[in-house]
Amino acid sequence: MGFWWLESDVLPLACCISLWYTRHMRKITTIRLDEADRAAIATIKARYGVASDSDAIRLAVRLLAESKRVDVQSGKPRQP
Repeated sequence: MGFWWLESDVLPLACCISLWYTRHMRKITTIRLDEADRAAIATIKARYGVASDSDAIRLAVRLLAESKRVDVQSGKPRQP
């Protein structure tokens, strides 16, 4: 049978898997990067051994979120 997934015992399982995947998959986000951003991502990938640009961006975001506050203009730590 060419459409085995339409059989009555398979279709509900396929629907459940599809719904679970849709609910739990990561959301797609588009950001625009310039060459400096791409160079920074390449540095993060090389330094931390991450496999993809997305992994490098997630790592940087999480590390920055956990770090102490830094005054972006001066690069010095700010008092909370």
